[in-house]
Amino acid sequence: MVNAREDVLDEALNRVHQALKAGTPSVMVLLPHSLAVTPFAKQLTQLMGPRAPVRATTLAFWAEEQPLQGRVVPQLERLSLVVEALKARKWFELQDRWALARETLSLVDELTHWGFALPANPEDFADHLAEAYAARQSEPLQFEARFVHDLWWVLNQDPLELSPAMAYQQRLATLAAGPKPGLCLVVAPNPLTPAEQRCLTALGAQDVRGQTPPGVRPPRGSDPWGGLTPKAATLQAAWQGPEYGTLAVRAQMIKEYHPQSPLQQQVILKGFGSLEEEALQGANQIQTWLDEQRGTVALVAQDRVVARRVRAMLERRGIAVRDESGWTFSTTAASTVVMRWLNMVSQDGHYRLLQDLLHSTHLCADWSAEKRARACATLERLVRRTNWVSGFKELVRVTQQARDVDTQGVAAALELAQRFHDEAARFPRQRQRFVEWMTHLKDSLSGFGMLQSLQQDAAGVQLLEILEQLTMDAQHAAGRLSFSEWMHALDHQFEEATFMESEDDGAVRITQLSMTRLRSFDAVLMVGADREHLPFLKTSSFFGDSVRASLGLPTRQDQLALMHRDLAELLTRTPMACITWRNENAGERNPLAAPLQRLDVFHQLAWGGSLIATPLTEVPLLHPTYPSTMPAPALPATRVPETMSASGYGRLMACPYQFFADAVLGLGHEDAVSETVDKRDYGQWVHAILHRFHSKNESILALGRAAAIEQLLQHARRVFEGQDSPDEEWRAWRLRWETRIPAVIDWMLRWEEQGWRYTEGETKRDVLLGQHTPGQVKLKGTLDRVDRRINPESGEPELAILDYKLKNARAIRRTDIDAGEDVQLPVYTLLTQETVSYAAYLTLDGDAPDQVRCDHPNELALKVGERLVVVMKALREGAVLPAHGDDDTCRLCQFGGLCRRDHWQGA
Repeated sequence: MVNAREDVLDEALNRVHQALKAGTPSVMVLLPHSLAVTPFAKQLTQLMGPRAPVRATTLAFWAEEQPLQGRVVPQLERLSLVVEALKARKWFELQDRWALARETLSLVDELTHWGFALPANPEDFADHLAEAYAARQSEPLQFEARFVHDLWWVLNQDPLELSPAMAYQQRLATLAAGPKPGLCLVVAPNPLTPAEQRCLTALGAQDVRGQTPPGVRPPRGSDPWGGLTPKAATLQAAWQGPEYGTLAVRAQMIKEYHPQSPLQQQVILKGFGSLEEEALQGANQIQTWLDEQRGTVALVAQDRVVARRVRAMLERRGIAVRDESGWTFSTTAASTVVMRWLNMVSQDGHYRLLQDLLHSTHLCADWSAEKRARACATLERLVRRTNWVSGFKELVRVTQQARDVDTQGVAAALELAQRFHDEAARFPRQRQRFVEWMTHLKDSLSGFGMLQSLQQDAAGVQLLEILEQLTMDAQHAAGRLSFSEWMHALDHQFEEATFMESEDDGAVRITQLSMTRLRSFDAVLMVGADREHLPFLKTSSFFGDSVRASLGLPTRQDQLALMHRDLAELLTRTPMACITWRNENAGERNPLAAPLQRLDVFHQLAWGGSLIATPLTEVPLLHPTYPSTMPAPALPATRVPETMSASGYGRLMACPYQFFADAVLGLGHEDAVSETVDKRDYGQWVHAILHRFHSKNESILALGRAAAIEQLLQHARRVFEGQDSPDEEWRAWRLRWETRIPAVIDWMLRWEEQGWRYTEGETKRDVLLGQHTPGQVKLKGTLDRVDRRINPESGEPELAILDYKLKNARAIRRTDIDAGEDVQLPVYTLLTQETVSYAAYLTLDGDAPDQVRCDHPNELALKVGERLVVVMKALREGAVLPAHGDDDTCRLCQFGGLCRRDHWQGA
């Protein structure tokens, strides 16, 4: 590995100073990456003044200034060439050709970058691969050779149509042949390609590496790490090869020269049990450093997910963070709204995608905020009410037919629905060139009024720049694409693009390990230092290490050497580094990265102590991530509902917290759109069928069994076939109901023989309980069925309430009814405001209807009503709503993600 020294920049400054002092007319200093340029240039200015003939840059930037012969072919155009070549050869018809084209492009550019000259025919290339693999010629090997060879020539057939790698090599050659500076210094260079090496040799460049020449072993008895700082020497000894002996031997040697550990309290390793804990403790540590006035803090993101979680926690505490490396553009809200819109077009509208778009601030930005909010809210409400699933034309129709008290909202919603329909119509069904699809997209964004909003958003501005650049790049792109192919290709472009923030300084910098070279920080937190994320190795579907080595390409060992070099330099130049990882991931053991395990073992062998430390300094958490105890909120008196439904009362009894989430927070989704027919839909249809049937017939006995069966079948068919169902499952539900109709009619006949007659159904009722008391509440509900008769023995009128249940009688617990826990029948009894002689659930999902009766419904109703008044009074006085539902209640609850029962149960 390359020895890390802290004085390499000082050495470069000294060399520049000596050269200028000796009369050198100009000096060019080449640094390994762009982030090192500005700090070094400032040092040059401070030491030598702004007029000194010295310039600091990178070799790539310097080469970019040179003139070019030919055209650099845009990546999109090159990708389309590969995709069309794959189609022409009928290769990988079932695979993602755009992803494969992107990987192929990367390989071809890498071969060009490292100067590999491809043989003139695929047979010679296959021989080369066979020799590198140490294998005989085979059909897979020949195909791999032909694949790479053919696509290479597809991309390199015109010498004036240049790839970025070819353009870079041409510019390097031009730079080498041009005027030379008086002195060219290369500071701690990255591994050089043959073209870069030739250029620097021609320029007479001198290395400033700050290192012992590789392969030179000091005389026996001398300090093998002489000239290095104690920390750099320790890292070198821990990570170098066996040339200086085993790990234990090297540990004893380093202790002889450095009796005290240079890493103790300066390099801390810490493992955590979860991502959330790692992020929280990392944020706490950074805040502690900032409170100690440590200065510049770097967050090295080996695991981007953890790093972004740390950032969120820091920004919530008011700590500014800047991400130097950016993040994938496809994760920005701006790109998401575009891809959601295109997905909607591809599916002829879909309610989930529509709901997402309706909550985007970019939608209809050319409208007033009030109009847009009203249109979106009304359209979303209509979608749920009408169970619209897909179809732009259907969306316009259901909006046109809407009956809503908010007429202005409906008018705005109709305009919005029509806008969706019209903008989707811009995209034709025929295959188009990429550039034509881009024109349709930009027109639709303009038609939706999104441009105004996107131009005021940092990611939106970058999105518009990307779309404009893609339009220009696609002018010569080959082939015609279907809408789905083009959309997939566009998504790949968003995946490759990087969103970069503004240049505003932040107290904390998120960066990558490779971008820390030659930079100084006062403290460093590295997150995600586990075996999966460190080292981060680029992988390829093409070629193993033996073949890559024979082609002159970097191997896994080369990547590991660079990682060791960068990590050693980072730890050497930083006075305080904390490195964290997760001990387990998804239930699997997740060990510390091997280089750091090795460093810890080395440290223990040398000085007897581990670098793995106790938990980081605690800082109070401003916003707990999840509850540690059962949630039990209390409500202000003004937030306690004044109206209670029968189902709401049932939830209040089963689990008060479930009632809180549904009735107070309004998170229930009883009116959510259903993509498939479920038992809830089935129940609603059966209720409608029976209500229609009884509304047409006063007496089933008078109608007769056969006629009653036929008429109920007709009502069933009209109801089921009238549903605009998104799938064909309704046919199975219809068959299920039709098979039960004879048994249902038989029950009706027996029921009427007892004197009962249907009098009303699906009736909405309400009653005011506890009037003028602190527990006052309006109780409401819908009675499925109310029947009446004259008692044959007493001659007194009697009333029965029946509640339809689409379940088996065994699923209803009689004990819950008697105990007043199942409140539905007692509530319906209260709503009649009459004496109820008979109250029962009528179950309709068995082979024959059955009844589960409530004994003494009037007495139970009185107690249930009095209890509700007491509960409402207590809630207004601050009683809590605990999450004490039983297992059955919790299993069916939709609010588990809010309650987080699994986190606090048993705590």
